[in-house]
Amino acid sequence: METKTGKETALRYAHMLGIRPADGERRKAHVSLGAEDAARLKDLGTRLRGTLPDLVAGLLARFRAQEEGASLFPEGPTPEPVRQALLTYCETLTCGEYGWAYCLDRLGVGVTLQRVGVPLHLQAGNFANLMDALLPEVFRLYGRDGAGRAETVRALSKIASFDFGLILEAYHLADHLAHDRLCASAEASERRYRDLV
Repeated sequence: METKTGKETALRYAHMLGIRPADGERRKAHVSLGAEDAARLKDLGTRLRGTLPDLVAGLLARFRAQEEGASLFPEGPTPEPVRQALLTYCETLTCGEYGWAYCLDRLGVGVTLQRVGVPLHLQAGNFANLMDALLPEVFRLYGRDGAGRAETVRALSKIASFDFGLILEAYHLADHLAHDRLCASAEASERRYRDLV
């Protein structure tokens, strides 16, 4: 079986979904995610830098406290690659750069989540938990700057829509393709069985 890099897989899915670089810009415009929002999110990312590891640890603890979340991990501490992937995800969510590379990354996230078996409803809950964890941080970090808080919350809302839309599309396509492969395999097995009888 051919092994593809994450970028090659994401490009393949982008092609199958009909998503091109210009579509990423169109999607950003659709949710009104502009340069000011990107600057706000970058500022938030800078302010969060020291607290993100703790925020990620809290998110993972919340995830593992759920029965379905706990079933995805063996006993013991959360594997380091999982912790690092979530940390990187959070860092890129607030990096301020939301171009084609970001779109491909989020398509890759959707494919990965489907392949490792994270049910979509659980991922939606995890995303809600992430937003739930970020909002108090926004209030803490921006203190008395009411306008800064409001604009940052607005920017988070926009990136959340942009981000999760890409993840969902890739997840659904990966799920559909996996189902098609399973059906094709079952049909091939049935044909082989009939040939033997």
